[in-house]
Amino acid sequence: MQRELAMRQDGAGAPGAAPQTTSALAASRPSGGMTSIASELAALRERQATQPMNVRNAALPGSTAAAGASDVEDRDGDGRPDLWRYERDGKLVREVFDDDADGTPDRTVHYEPGSKRIARVEQDDDGDGQTDTWVIYENGKMNQRRADTNHDGQVDAWTFYDENGQVTRQAQDLDGDGTRDRAEVFENGKLARRTEDLDGDGRPDRSTRFDAKGQALETEEDKDGDGQIDVRSYYADGRLVKRQILGEEGQEATP
Repeated sequence: MQRELAMRQDGAGAPGAAPQTTSALAASRPSGGMTSIASELAALRERQATQPMNVRNAALPGSTAAAGASDVEDRDGDGRPDLWRYERDGKLVREVFDDDADGTPDRTVHYEPGSKRIARVEQDDDGDGQTDTWVIYENGKMNQRRADTNHDGQVDAWTFYDENGQVTRQAQDLDGDGTRDRAEVFENGKLARRTEDLDGDGRPDRSTRFDAKGQALETEEDKDGDGQIDVRSYYADGRLVKRQILGEEGQEATP
């Protein structure tokens, strides 16, 4: 079963940024049916630990950004440079920007070799001099976005896009342990399914399907952590209408 959230371009990430952990919270399954949580357990336990997730070595250039620049520009006319262009063999390879005019670069745009198409954008969102966001492009179109949302030096959020720029998948590491514990699948740009590891034990224990309005339609929960669905709930217009308590074989238990 193909991993739904496998990094398609780990090797094309920020300089020094390692491939990220792949979790079976992203395991693919048809949106029309809610299969047993047990089918996701084995893959979720798989921890790819061959590379660290630390990305602090991907800092943006500091005040010495002008060194080696092919061209420098003061876009806002305040007397300080805020755009640095770098070329190789006469062709633009990257641009570095100081967008908030604080004197420190905070955004770098990398271009495909010999092309003006963007390959990757790196950005320092909180002004601490370290890259927090990486946006990867494929054939000139945004393909995926990685972010360090809590600014601890580790990527903890991943977003994937289709060729039209719509979100197709998202994943998050909510507790900062290096493993994705929430995965979401989108259809036509709308949230269709979410799988979660609520207790942080590396096992998915709740899966939710959503309707076209983004409201919960059906949930399956593994309450005791044995890998089997214990409770299935049904919703209408976001309100609970039915709940099943299931037995060992996934059938509705007799009261």
